[in-house]
Amino acid sequence: MKCYLTGIEITDENKSLEHILPNALGGQLKSRNILSSKANSDLSVLIDTPFNKIFESIYRRLPLEKDRKSSRGIVGMHQKFNEEIVFKDNKCFPRKPVFDHEKNAVYAQSEKIGKGYIEYLKKKGEIKTEQEIKIWTDLSGEVSFDFEIVNKIFPFGFAKIAAGFATFKGVDRNNLKCILDLDNERFRNDIMILPFYPFTPQEVIFENRSHKSMHYPLHTIVLKSLKQDGILYCYIELFSTFQYIVILDDNYHGDEIYHEYIYDLLNSEEITFETYLNSVIDENVLKKMFLNYKDFSLEELNKIAQHVTAQEGSLRHYCYYKFHQLESFVTYLSITTKLDLLDRLLSK
Repeated sequence: MKCYLTGIEITDENKSLEHILPNALGGQLKSRNILSSKANSDLSVLIDTPFNKIFESIYRRLPLEKDRKSSRGIVGMHQKFNEEIVFKDNKCFPRKPVFDHEKNAVYAQSEKIGKGYIEYLKKKGEIKTEQEIKIWTDLSGEVSFDFEIVNKIFPFGFAKIAAGFATFKGVDRNNLKCILDLDNERFRNDIMILPFYPFTPQEVIFENRSHKSMHYPLHTIVLKSLKQDGILYCYIELFSTFQYIVILDDNYHGDEIYHEYIYDLLNSEEITFETYLNSVIDENVLKKMFLNYKDFSLEELNKIAQHVTAQEGSLRHYCYYKFHQLESFVTYLSITTKLDLLDRLLSK
């Protein structure tokens, strides 16, 4: 096997473990035969780190399986108190203590900090000396977390996933020329990446129901060739929400290819498309319309391209819709996890 970035042969001396789907995002698909150690290290700095940071407010709130655990928290804003909070280990606590006059309570990172803040408030005369104040170390309520797609790095992150998966499945680097500058051994600046938009009734139904699947959220990758049309593309979906089609080659003459990878993030397992489909669609008539996952013809790719170009408003609405599905699920999961923990504590 050759390193897809540099073209050099991968040996025992220069091979390295590469996560095709970023491990920070819960990805577990990996290989030692797609990047040399130097290329891996370089791309980690140039692409992986800034790309992963885009999704930090999502993956740090999900119980994902990772090779290396991190207890780092993320900062959000509590809407009621207009105070910065830290989400860590499924708890929200304010960066600095907050006194809730309505509930006669102090919210703080720890009991010790809370007690110190109560003494401070008593000395200032803001609360009476004999007043009993509760201390809570979890500040629930409406909390918002910043999420911003950095356009400069976004296509590179998806292109890197596509290049890794294609190489993993035996595609030659010469068939990655729409994303790789082969001579200069780097990713191209003009990567051909297309947002997915459901354009058939069955796709609309599927996307409207996908968040109800027991396997939600998922990472999925589809590698597909359209040999007759000279197209090789890779469809990538992160957290069942961020859906993009990356054109790898627009002059493809290799073998016909179709590979899919569907990974259930919360259950840490790869599943088949049939399993995924059955968890989303009940009607047999509808199921028969889905032979493969995100298996597009050239005509369908053109329809998607035309729609996202001509109907920016509907694409934006669809992207918001998918993102809020994910946000609602992450919030729901956090609440149910807290309730389960409370139930276990009370039952002891």
